[in-house]
Amino acid sequence: MKRILLTLAVLLVVYQSKAQTFSQRSSNEGFSVSLHLGYAGWGGEELDPFTGSGLGINFSPSYGFNERLMLFGSIELTPWAYLGPLVEASSRSTLLEFGLRWMFGSSMSPWRPFLQAQFMGHSVAVNDDIDLLTFSGAGAGFGAGVKYFINPGLSLVSSVKIDFGTYTSVWFNDIKGDKELAFYTTRAFVGV
Repeated sequence: MKRILLTLAVLLVVYQSKAQTFSQRSSNEGFSVSLHLGYAGWGGEELDPFTGSGLGINFSPSYGFNERLMLFGSIELTPWAYLGPLVEASSRSTLLEFGLRWMFGSSMSPWRPFLQAQFMGHSVAVNDDIDLLTFSGAGAGFGAGVKYFINPGLSLVSSVKIDFGTYTSVWFNDIKGDKELAFYTTRAFVGV
């Protein structure tokens, strides 16, 4: 009888520990990094001939204070962008951002949707082999996305973002312009 009770007690402990292990499907706490591929575009009312878009890469470290609130940063590079049929030039974009992300759902679900708000700095260089035109400035924006956790430490991430700001530095070759230009960015990324 003692042997049966002892066996049942051991099985109950093993069952409880396995149930706890399998119940947690996602974790946003602590430090994490992610790498994304995606599409980035930018433009503005006064930027029409230089409105661009292209494929890019995003590296994003983040820190989850708890299961809901996460601080993140990222650097996005779009090494080549299409400017349209009228502009024969190459273009590249660099974007640096940081912000807060609010996670929904529970750690027992593998799906974790989120909303975010970010501040960003954006720089665009347009080169037609004769002239170099650069824009740089700052802005703010928001985004949304979803994380799907394969296991508690590994997730697939999909997100969309939009930002609005002002290019405060406009250079044509080595001459600084005195005009500020309003801009927007739209971005969609997928990664791990």
